[in-house]
Amino acid sequence: MKSLYAFAFLVALAGCDQSNLNNAAQAVAEKYDIKQPEAWALSDGQKVDIGGEVTSIIGTDQCSTGFGSTYACWKFSLKPGDTQLVSLANGTQELWTTENAGSGRVSLVRPNGFKVIGK
Repeated sequence: MKSLYAFAFLVALAGCDQSNLNNAAQAVAEKYDIKQPEAWALSDGQKVDIGGEVTSIIGTDQCSTGFGSTYACWKFSLKPGDTQLVSLANGTQELWTTENAGSGRVSLVRPNGFKVIGK
């Protein structure tokens, strides 16, 4: 909780300038050794648009609820350049690549170059 208050204080001091906000966040992350996540997960059944067709992801991994139980999910790397196998409800299996989308964001890209869009 202490780090949350420190972050809020730094944000208040930084004003509304985006570069100041980024610098304040970076300072807090370094001071408290906060690491960015290396992976993310989508729940089983998450709908995605794969170039005009909406289908669902089949959760082939297990994710923790944080309360001792698990649920079906699909985990993928947030590191640009990493690839991961995804199974879709329409029977498709593909290797999706994580791509840098700028401003600390990533996109998932299909082998044909189309970006995956969540629905």
